Amino acid sequence: MQLKRYQERVINELRLFLEGLATEQAARSQYASLAAWDRAKKQFYLPGEYRPRKNGLGKDLPTFCIKVPTGGGKTLLATQILGLVYQSILKNRNGTGLVLWVVPSDQIYKDTLKAFRDRRHFYRESLEFSLSRRIEIWEKHEIFRLTPGQLHSNLNILILKLASTNRETGSSSSSSAIVAATSSSIFLLRMIQKNTRRLKANTRIWTCWERMKSKTSAWSKPR
Repeated sequence: MQLKRYQERVINELRLFLEGLATEQAARSQYASLAAWDRAKKQFYLPGEYRPRKNGLGKDLPTFCIKVPTGGGKTLLATQILGLVYQSILKNRNGTGLVLWVVPSDQIYKDTLKAFRDRRHFYRESLEFSLSRRIEIWEKHEIFRLTPGQLHSNLNILILKLASTNRETGSSSSSSAIVAATSSSIFLLRMIQKNTRRLKANTRIWTCWERMKSKTSAWSKPR
């Protein structure tokens, strides 16, 4: 499927950020994400300041947010971005591991699951093209069958559903999130869709912050 111009711009800008991040990580920078963000700001427009985060091991946690208009193709962009991540900061994983694909509603859950399990659907084709790796799609009740061998030889996508942001905050926006985790790296990607005319095709990379408590998730509003 041919990407639209603003989608291509998102991919190109995010590629610059991830390539810079990979360079900073290779140099063992303590604040690799912040350094990569500052480098990216010199190449294209990024509003706001980046706030570094750390994972549970005290290591730098790359965090970024994609903001797209209604009908902007969040899922398609996410499949492409996942490929970029594995081509840069997770290159040593060779396209394998576990990805948590989090969606906000029953309907989106059903649609995503159906699309990803259909090898002829362009979302699935986009994933396979971006990653060049065998892909397995999982639901929560199936994940107990996942083996260490599958983690090291396939890309395993576990689709989960969380309460949508608009029910938690009372806003009119909807969201979906992707978290990809490996033994060496963790990254968080949130894709926000806001129903507003002002956005139109003005898609940019934004800083976002994440808070996870048991089975709920709350997100701060990008500035």
